[in-house]
Amino acid sequence: EAATGEAEAPAEEEAEEEADAGGGAAAACAPEQLTTTLAVDAATYPAGATPTFTVTLTNSGDSACTVDAGLANQSLVVTSGADRIWSSADCPAEAAGERLLLMAPGAAEAMPVAWPRVRSDEACTAGLPEPRPGTYTAVAVVAGAQSGPVVLELG
Repeated sequence: EAATGEAEAPAEEEAEEEADAGGGAAAACAPEQLTTTLAVDAATYPAGATPTFTVTLTNSGDSACTVDAGLANQSLVVTSGADRIWSSADCPAEAAGERLLLMAPGAAEAMPVAWPRVRSDEACTAGLPEPRPGTYTAVAVVAGAQSGPVVLELG
């Protein structure tokens, strides 16, 4: 192991974690270094069809960096006007583990997110009314970087 003379224990631990992630030492991505975009697989969904979104995280900075793209560090929120309908962060079915990515400048990571056409809240309340046919807006946030809104229509 080569010594730099400036190594401190936390920096060594971070370097080991980053090496485990498949790359050399890189700083954590700052939110302003990341771009989150959101797309939906259709503009209109007939009754019973499940909207599927693609959340894409891009390193828009000019240096490699690491980012946790795990479920605990991302959310997709669906609204209707001021009414918050659903969030992927509410009561996730999967464990919200860490997913550390080493992202080169310009690198992108796409993550699919399905909205099961239900309402949710942070308290995991059962029996919430189903979303009605109409226009909905979705926004994604990954590692502090927010996407622009995407509009979709439920039939």
